[in-house]
Amino acid sequence: MPADQTMPTESKWSYQFSPDRVKSQLLGLRPVYDAIDAMYPRETLALAEQGIYAAIAEFERDVHIDLSVKTILTWPQPSDAVGVTYDLSEDQYDYTQMDYGRLGFFQLRHRPIVSVQQVAIGFSYDNVLFQFPADWIRINLKMGRVSIVPNIADGYNATYDYLFYLPSILAGYGNVIPNMVAIDYTAGISDLYTGTRWADLRMWILKRASVNLRESCWEMLPQGGGIDGASASFGQTADITNRITQGWEQFKVEFGQTQTPIQMAFA
Repeated sequence: MPADQTMPTESKWSYQFSPDRVKSQLLGLRPVYDAIDAMYPRETLALAEQGIYAAIAEFERDVHIDLSVKTILTWPQPSDAVGVTYDLSEDQYDYTQMDYGRLGFFQLRHRPIVSVQQVAIGFSYDNVLFQFPADWIRINLKMGRVSIVPNIADGYNATYDYLFYLPSILAGYGNVIPNMVAIDYTAGISDLYTGTRWADLRMWILKRASVNLRESCWEMLPQGGGIDGASASFGQTADITNRITQGWEQFKVEFGQTQTPIQMAFA
């Protein structure tokens, strides 16, 4: 490696999801991997990082669970900065009189919820009609649901009636006011790296991330190059990759089932 070429650091990664932990999944490929890593250290590190990003993105997309903790704002103010005061900006929620009256909650787009900073009704951050008091907000953290339960001591009768009929007042007896409810919140698994209940999730993220590196090792072997133990390892790679992929898909299904509400049936 040239003297002026420096390796990327791994300080940005948690120990649990570091590229080195991904490499630890390659026990049967160590002779091959060590040889490839010696020749292409930057490339193997990049492959491990890509595998981590891809595994997390796939899990979040398929299971609808946010792993990384992120702060989500509806109306970022000019003083807010992405990556500093918030991570994502999303559209307001529709204010639907009939649906809210029937379901009693707003289903947020990201879950699980860590905290809710604000629930408000309005048009923009500088044109808010009503901000719900903090003691009115009830949160189902796991399901990602926010309910509004007025406190009688705060003047339930007048305020709640006004909010219930707000669609009719603003939309001419309509049922829906689109993009009217702003909810600022933080979502994700806050103890993902340390919680013992997520040990199997951490393990499967690393296994899935290793597939990218496992498959690429053989493509990076020099033509005609010989590495002790490579032929035996190559014969097992496809089978191991298939078993990891099948186990990963099954894990996502089973994990998703534990994160959905119990359905009650009546005879």
